[in-house]
Amino acid sequence: MSIWKRLRARAGAGPSTKPEAAAGIERTPAGHVEIVHLAGAVPHRARLFASSLAPDPHHRLLVVDLPESELEELAGVLPVGTRGVRLVPVPSGQDLSWVDGQSLAETLGSAVLLPHGTVRPSHAGVSFDDPLTDGRWVRYRPGAEATWAGRRLPQPSWDVPGSLAETQVLGKDVVAEPLPSGVWLRAAGDDRWIRAARARLTRWVPCRSDEILVALGAEGLAPLPIDVVSRWWESLVGPRRELLRFVQFGPVRTAAGKSMGQALSDSTGAEIVVYCGLPVHSVNGPEVVALRPDGSHGWPMFAHALAYRPHGTDETGPVAPVLRAYRKPIPRLPKVAAGIYRYDSDTVVEVVPAGLWVRGEDEPAYSDFVRTLPPDPQAPTVFHNASDGEMTAHHWQSAEEVAERLRQTTGAAVRVVPTDGIEPAPSTSWVAHPGKREASGEPKIAAPVAEEQAEAEEPLVLLMQLVGGNQDADTEDAGSPGLGMAVLETDPPAESDEAEDPEPIHAAPDDAFVPEQGASADSVPDPAHDRALIRETWPEHFAGAADAEDQDAFTDLMAARLHLGPLGREAGMDATGPLAALGRRAAEGIVDLPRHRGATAATVAPDRDQWASLDGRAVLVEPGVCAMSLAPPPIGAGTTDLLVWSMSGRLVERPDGTGKGVVFPPGTSFAVLDVVEPADGLRGRVLLRELSDRELEKRARSLDDLILSSLRQSAERWRRTEADEPTPDGEVGRLPGMSTGSVLEGSLSR
Repeated sequence: MSIWKRLRARAGAGPSTKPEAAAGIERTPAGHVEIVHLAGAVPHRARLFASSLAPDPHHRLLVVDLPESELEELAGVLPVGTRGVRLVPVPSGQDLSWVDGQSLAETLGSAVLLPHGTVRPSHAGVSFDDPLTDGRWVRYRPGAEATWAGRRLPQPSWDVPGSLAETQVLGKDVVAEPLPSGVWLRAAGDDRWIRAARARLTRWVPCRSDEILVALGAEGLAPLPIDVVSRWWESLVGPRRELLRFVQFGPVRTAAGKSMGQALSDSTGAEIVVYCGLPVHSVNGPEVVALRPDGSHGWPMFAHALAYRPHGTDETGPVAPVLRAYRKPIPRLPKVAAGIYRYDSDTVVEVVPAGLWVRGEDEPAYSDFVRTLPPDPQAPTVFHNASDGEMTAHHWQSAEEVAERLRQTTGAAVRVVPTDGIEPAPSTSWVAHPGKREASGEPKIAAPVAEEQAEAEEPLVLLMQLVGGNQDADTEDAGSPGLGMAVLETDPPAESDEAEDPEPIHAAPDDAFVPEQGASADSVPDPAHDRALIRETWPEHFAGAADAEDQDAFTDLMAARLHLGPLGREAGMDATGPLAALGRRAAEGIVDLPRHRGATAATVAPDRDQWASLDGRAVLVEPGVCAMSLAPPPIGAGTTDLLVWSMSGRLVERPDGTGKGVVFPPGTSFAVLDVVEPADGLRGRVLLRELSDRELEKRARSLDDLILSSLRQSAERWRRTEADEPTPDGEVGRLPGMSTGSVLEGSLSR
C-alpha cells in the first residue's frame, strides 16, 4: 500500500491533516525556490538547478532531489494550506509522474502540480524530454478532478491545450513540435542535427507571455517550404496570431529573390514580424544575436525585429520591411526617428539589419536595398554612401569613427563598406552574401581598389569576425503595440566619456621627415610664464581678459585664435620667443573645442624646393600649430590653392570676430593627395588629407580617392563663387610641415 493510501486509511486523518515529517528529509529555502533533499547539506546539483528557475507567480516552487525510496515521505516536509505547490524534479532525477498527486493535494489542502513525463532544463525553467510524447503538467486539487496545467515552465498565458502544446504532422516529412518559447517547424532528417538544434532552441530562447516564437528549419535539414509555413499560420486562429514572432533558424524555400519574411507575408496576406536573429537572454539582459550557418551565436544585433507587409498587385519592386524593435547602438546620441540617431550636424546613424548605416539626413533612392541587406553572422557592418559628392569623404570618416568605437567596445573586426550598388543576393540560402546591383537606374560604384596586397585580397562580402564582450543594453521599441519588447534606457558606463571621442595620437610615420625646430633660450615651457609673455607681447587682444571667468583659459583660447591671422604664419616660420609660447598655449587652448570634419582652405606660395618635395607625394608632419580657413581661398593671394581635409582640426573663432577657422594640433600628419603647379596664368593646387593615428601604422590608401574627389569638388565650387568670409588682401598661408623650407625626405608614392 502506498503512503497516500495509508494516509487515507489512518483513523481521524482529515483532508488537511499532515503526517509527521520524516527524519531523513529536509526542506531548505534557496531564493524564491525551496529544495527538498535528504538530511544534511543541500546537493550542489539541486542548488544550481534551483538558481536557474524563474519564479512561478501562482505556485510555490519546490525542487525535489530524493531517491525513489524516499518519495513516499514527501508529505511530511511539504507546506500545508498554501497557495499551491509545484514539484520540479532535478534533471536526471526521479520521475514524479507516478506519485499519487490527488492524495497529496488532499493531505496538504492545496493544489499540487506534478510533471507527467521526464523533464530537462530549459531557459529559466524545464521542458519535457521527448517532444513527440504527451508531456504535460497536471494540477491536482482537493475534492476535484485532475486537470491539464500546461506544457511549459515558466507557463505563458498562451500555453493552452491545442496545436502549440502537441506535435503535429504538417505534411510529407514536415512536423511542428512544441518548444518552451513556442513551436519549431522543421523537416525530418538526421536525428543528430535535430537534437543539436532542439537543444539550442530549448536552452537559449526565453519563454515570454507576450510573444510566441516560431522557429523555421535548422542547419543540416532539408529547406522548409514556405507554403507549409503559410498553411500552419492559417490553421492558428484567434488572437494568438498577433503574438507570433518568426525566426529563420535554417534554410527556407522561397521564390527567388524573396526573403522569408516577405514571402510569408505575401502568402498569408498579413503583416509578419520576423526577428533579425535569435532572441536570447544574456548577462546583459534580452538580446537578439545573429545566427551563424550552424545555428550558433553570432554578434548581438542592433536591429531586433522587422515587420513585413504584403505587396500589392501593382507593386513591381521590393519594399523594405519596417524596423519594429532595436537597441541604441552608441550611448548619448540624440534620437531623430525610429532607429535613426544624430551623429553630427549633417550626418545620421541608422540601425539596419546588417549593422549601422552612416548617411546624410536625406535618404538616397536606394535606401530600401540597404535596409534589406542580410546581416553577416560574424560581426556588424558599418555602411556609408559612396556617391554623395563632397560629403562622401565626410560620411566615410564618420563611418570609420563609428566602426572604431564598436571595435573598442566589442573587440570585433568591424568592416566599413560603401553601400552604393549593393543589394541582397537571391535568398536561395538562409545566409546570403550581398552582390553588386547591375540593373540600370541604381547606383553602381565599385569599391576602391586597395593598393596594399592585404587589402587587395579581401573580397567585398559581409563576412567578418566574431563579436565578443559587452554592449550598451539600451533597447528601444519602434512604437508597435504588437511586439511587446521592453524599452530599456540605461545610463552608459562611466568610462564611456573617454571612449566617446578619443583624442587622436599623432605620431610621425617611419617614412616621413619632421622638420627640426631649434630650441631657443627664449622659449619658456612654464605655462604661467608663457601666458604672461603672450599678454605682454600682444596686449591689444587681452583688453577683456579681466572679465573672463578663467583668465588662463582665456589666454590659451586667444593664442589659438591668433593662429588664424598673420601671427600663425609667423609662428610657423620662426617659432621662438613669444611665438613659441603662442604655439604652446594654442595647443592647450584647442583641446576642448569642437572638431571639424571636412574641407579647409588657404592660399600658399611654395618655393621651388617645396614643389619638388610635394611632387614626391610626401607625408607632411607639422611640428607646431597650423591653421586653415573654412572660406574659399582668397582670390589674388598667393600662387596656389591649398585644400586640406580635416578629421580632428578644431573650430576656432577669428580674433576679430569675423568668422571661424580650423586649427590643427602639433604633430598632425597630412598625406599629399594631388599636386598641380601653377602654369600659363593658372593657379596651382595642393590637396592634402589629415591622417588618423590608426592610419599612421597602416595607411588606408583605398580611401584616398574618396577624399580626393571631395576636395576637387570643393575647389571647383569655391572657385565659382566669391569668398564670403573677409580675408585680408594678400594674406598667404603656409604648407604644413614646411615651416623651415626643408625638403621632405622619405616621400610615399601613390
